[in-house]
Amino acid sequence: MSYRYLEHVGDAAIEGSGPTIEEAFSGAAEAMLGIMVRGPVEGGAGRRAALEAEAESAGDLLVAFLNEVLSRQGLLGVLFFRCEVKEIRRTGEGRFVLKAEAEGLPPGALAGRLGAEVKAATYTGLKVGRRGGRFFARCVLDL
Repeated sequence: MSYRYLEHVGDAAIEGSGPTIEEAFSGAAEAMLGIMVRGPVEGGAGRRAALEAEAESAGDLLVAFLNEVLSRQGLLGVLFFRCEVKEIRRTGEGRFVLKAEAEGLPPGALAGRLGAEVKAATYTGLKVGRRGGRFFARCVLDL
């Protein structure tokens, strides 16, 4: 899994990539979290949360998933520093279903490492696909 920040005026454009679609979505989530929490955080000490999202298309699923990450942070009163997509599958009706796990800490425990606030994942620049045998997932985040 990897990610990169793309050039964008005003907001943040992100792209996750990997050999599987799950790793591409995980990379996109890590890119988003890297905007909010600077630098690596030791895993294993934070609060864990199971996340789920469902949508009609892979692109819609990316936006729904990233917005679920943001929403769940607010509900739990934490900032996630890690998020791993465990499974993306299609239902018998053709919908996409995602299951993930995130780990976070209260903002006070991350003092000095707080970055910009991400308000939402948007449909701007949205694209999920394959390039050179790898999956990628990109969109623009509203800061």
